[in-house]
Formats: sequence, C-alpha cells, structure tokens
Amino acid sequence: MACTIVGERAGETINEVVLAIKHGLKLKELASTIHAYPTYSTGLQLLSTDVSVENLLSGASGKKVRWLSTLVR
Repeated sequence: MACTIVGERAGETINEVVLAIKHGLKLKELASTIHAYPTYSTGLQLLSTDVSVENLLSGASGKKVRWLSTLVR
C-alpha cells in the first residue's frame, strides 16, 4: 500500500497515513480514532468517515440501514 499527499503542510497529514499503513488500520478504524482539533489531518479523518458511511449504505445491508433510518425520523 502507498500514499501520496501533496500540498501545504502535507508532512502533518502523512504521519497519520504512515501509522495506519504500518498497523494495517482500515478506514473505519481511522475514522473512529480521536483526533486533536483543528489539524490538517482532520481532512483525512473526514475522508475516512465519508468512505465508511458510503460503504455502510451500499449493498443489501445499506438498504436495511436506510430503511431503518426512515423509522427513526
């Protein structure tokens, strides 16, 4: 696995990615990690959260989750 981050303060964000790769963390695990706020790595947390939610709402299980969410409203 590899990652490239380009931009101002990329060094602040790449550390979190290196740690995640080294320890085999999945995006949902990265999303659930507590992050100091505000930092540039917050964007990485938001991205991993978006991907986790998208995965949750896809497929047959996603259909059930979306259906259940209509009952709560």
